[in-house]
Amino acid sequence: MALWQYTFQIVTKESYEYLHKDSNPVSGEDGFDEEPYWLLTPTKRSLFDGISSIISKGKSWSDALDVYGNLESNCLNVLFNTATQEVESVSFRIDYTRQYKNMFVGLS
Repeated sequence: MALWQYTFQIVTKESYEYLHKDSNPVSGEDGFDEEPYWLLTPTKRSLFDGISSIISKGKSWSDALDVYGNLESNCLNVLFNTATQEVESVSFRIDYTRQYKNMFVGLS
């Protein structure tokens, strides 16, 4: 990832409020760990299907990863368990050298 790109991890509001009720962030050895958030609120991958009307579905390098947008630029990544179809991680990357405002407007 380049300096002009920034990735945001997305979690559900319910799990965020539950895990932060004591104001203790969830961190692992490598920093922020979003997995506990998604384990608290099991969510099917199909929840994100509507995003393809805003951001076209891109090419993925894995059967367990849906990519909306372009992996080299602005994109939304949904990692899921292929057996259960439950979401394990969601991230949104912004490439500040490309047009990204329209994506924000469409997603809001």
